[in-house]
Amino acid sequence: MDEIYYFRLALKNALKERGSQSNLAYDAGISEGYVSQLLSGKRINPSRRTLSNIAQALKKSYREMIDEGRAIAKEEPFHSIPASPRQENVVPMHELLEELKKQIDMLKTGYEYLIERDLQQEAHLTSHSDSIKKINEALRYYGETGDHKPLKKIGDTG
Repeated sequence: MDEIYYFRLALKNALKERGSQSNLAYDAGISEGYVSQLLSGKRINPSRRTLSNIAQALKKSYREMIDEGRAIAKEEPFHSIPASPRQENVVPMHELLEELKKQIDMLKTGYEYLIERDLQQEAHLTSHSDSIKKINEALRYYGETGDHKPLKKIGDTG
């Protein structure tokens, strides 16, 4: 993870205690929208100076914010701060696992269906194969005898 990510974690935590984005923004000399964008991950490349101003407004150093963010990440690995703008819709791990289980179950069901269908087709083909053998036997018999008498039953051995 990059330092900005850890800074955002510490900032979110500090705002829980401090409460107001607007007061922080005023103290840091930035807009409230900037703070909001920083927290949401939409502001992906803030200047080190701006981050230092935010840290000073919180009565901390930039390094203290990074260290605090790392500590938070270790304690709470699945939190709601996106790592980047592309990860704004962070989904909790248990929801991902449930969705994965559902998809695996659907695949298993589909696979079992295909196996069952293949087994039925194989049985059907075996049945057709037996019928074709009997028809060929009858045709050979008819072709060899040349008479037009009714054929003996195909299954008869005698």
